[in-house]
Amino acid sequence: GTTTRIGESGEARVEISNTALEMYDGAGSPSKRVELDSSGNLTLGKSGEARTVLEDNSISLYSGKISGTSRKRVAIDNTGKAAFGGAADAYVSVSSTDDVVRITPSTGVAIYESSTNYADVTSAGLRVYHGGQLSASFGTTTHIGPTGGSHVLIDSSGVTTKFDSNNFSKMDADSFDITLGGQTSASFGTTTTIGPTGGSHVS
Repeated sequence: GTTTRIGESGEARVEISNTALEMYDGAGSPSKRVELDSSGNLTLGKSGEARTVLEDNSISLYSGKISGTSRKRVAIDNTGKAAFGGAADAYVSVSSTDDVVRITPSTGVAIYESSTNYADVTSAGLRVYHGGQLSASFGTTTHIGPTGGSHVLIDSSGVTTKFDSNNFSKMDADSFDITLGGQTSASFGTTTTIGPTGGSHVS
């Protein structure tokens, strides 16, 4: 098809064809700096270098070359999801889980080191995962330490320091209780007991 050129070939110029509108810089060997293709995709910047690509349903920002490759470092889709960063040898996407910050409308913000080590903030609070296990959470109920092991739990009923379901201590509005082997071993409150209530103890 016919190409219309504004400017001299080999110099800074604009070229319009049946399939694209392209703009070139005025360097010694001019490079394409703007392209609007037949699908309506707009690229601002040099192909293979730092650039921005605008499509009907997404926005992508690419870094300069890292080890010879320009990588996508910002991804925004048509639902409003956004991702920033990404692993050194990969392109970021709104579902990436390596070295990335993700924003999901109406859901929250997540910071990923990997798929098993990350933190997320939602309307319910902050949660921290380590090794795929919930390691801490801060919200209406707060706990510090993996819920499957030793941890501290803080909620409306009090503060519990838990080794397992049979061995823990709990402090609430009226007492501080220590449970060992499933039995109350000591309780300090209106009534104080020392020793398991099912055996020898002081009350």
